Amino acid sequence: MIEEIEFLISNEISNYVVDAGNALSRITHTQSVRFARNKMSFLDAPQRKQAFQGLLIALKGVLQFTNSMFIVTYPEGLKMGYFYNTDANQTTTLRWWTQQGTTIYTYLCDAAGNPLGSPILTDSKPGSKTFANPGNNFTLQNAIGGTMGVNLNYTSSGQSGFSKIYISNGVPIKTNYEFSVNEVTGEQVVFANDWTMIFISNQIKQILSITAFPIFAAVIRVANGFVIGSSSDVPIFKGTKVLPFTQLNDPFFQDFGAFANGTYAYGNINDLPSQLSNIAVYISTYYPGTAIWYVTRKINNQNWKLAINTYTVLGQDLLFIVYMNIDSVEVQLSTLSAHTGYYMTGIILAFVLIGIFYSTIISRQLFRVVTQIRLLKDLNFSQVKGEFEHARSFIYELAELEKTFHAMVKVFADLVKRNSSMQRPGFGQESASKRSGLNHTSSSFHFWKKKTASKVLSTDGQDSVSIGKTFVTQRPGKAGVSTLVQRPISELAPRGSQAAAPASPIKMGLTPLSK
Repeated sequence: MIEEIEFLISNEISNYVVDAGNALSRITHTQSVRFARNKMSFLDAPQRKQAFQGLLIALKGVLQFTNSMFIVTYPEGLKMGYFYNTDANQTTTLRWWTQQGTTIYTYLCDAAGNPLGSPILTDSKPGSKTFANPGNNFTLQNAIGGTMGVNLNYTSSGQSGFSKIYISNGVPIKTNYEFSVNEVTGEQVVFANDWTMIFISNQIKQILSITAFPIFAAVIRVANGFVIGSSSDVPIFKGTKVLPFTQLNDPFFQDFGAFANGTYAYGNINDLPSQLSNIAVYISTYYPGTAIWYVTRKINNQNWKLAINTYTVLGQDLLFIVYMNIDSVEVQLSTLSAHTGYYMTGIILAFVLIGIFYSTIISRQLFRVVTQIRLLKDLNFSQVKGEFEHARSFIYELAELEKTFHAMVKVFADLVKRNSSMQRPGFGQESASKRSGLNHTSSSFHFWKKKTASKVLSTDGQDSVSIGKTFVTQRPGKAGVSTLVQRPISELAPRGSQAAAPASPIKMGLTPLSK
């Protein structure tokens, strides 16, 4: 885990430094291109004022990368431009540089960039007009073989480079320069932007603030051992002289120097550039890309993990070192593990209870649906309608299912009701009397009932008729021959019909009744 954290921090710092350096270079290049295309000029006072106003506007838009934007005239080597200064009280003011001869004057400015009053600072360095002692002649300082290490080639437009770290107004700075030639006017100017090391150190501290463990980080230039930025508050310069990291009063820088000196493959610590160069070559060979070399170190009787990586930023080799306290990490991890155990137990228990609660609720809702299905199976439509008319599950799907069941109940109940009505006794479906051929259960048709024929007209062979006897005709000499008998309506006969007994044609020779 420690190596993973150091890996992330080292890469974050290196990415920031690389991105910031590239951004600073692009800012300088943008102004150089505008000048080369005659978008600005410094030939006369009006054009010069307009050009510097444009530089100030551009500076305000890139303050997250640089605090200055200025030019150096060629071949005179005069410095002019704007910069923002932040004092010990964190008060930031806009200032203006201008130069006459070998003397640089600094003025306070208003928000529009107009110089106010008299110069607040004066810096005069005559020098001897040589590369070894250029004074304030910036053309000589930045030339090939100059003291600032920029090595600008003034023979063609677009040549650029970074200076070494130097002290300006008590602030360690690296400056990016680019030589430019106006294609129309033929003017020759060097554009420049400053990269304050304090700004880089602040960014490193901000990156480290995300961790809760004791940690140290620094960026060191391989060529001279100067500190580009670090999380330490130890001054990296004395007066106007920048100190190599081995001369800084900081336990981590001292330990890193001892590490370089004590590793047999890297020679003697007195030859610091060779030491650091060999370390960079070793890392590039055995830990290429984003790979990191990890080493365990002991500082003040505590175990620390040292992570070393190397990158090339704008042509300069840099070492990125990160120290993390192993003992502190282990203690905090043990404490965190104990707390995490309790937290995880509580979380698991909470999830179990929540699961039981929801499973119980859902089971009850499902039971409601199952109950309705059972009632429907037994055709208890009225009970389903009565108990579940307004009760609905709060689970949407189950509620929709219950609504569907309830609609089905209504349909089935209606069908049952209609079927029952069709099977109830009514017209044309009444029961028949055993004694009559007509319905005797319906009061509407009671008058259709007929009694069984009990009284009939009959003859006794004397050609007379009497009531109460069977109606028979009989010819003399042929007694006992029945001619007509009214019989009861057959129960199997169709309703409203009357059957007669078959007989031969009636031949009646009756005589009128006597009065």
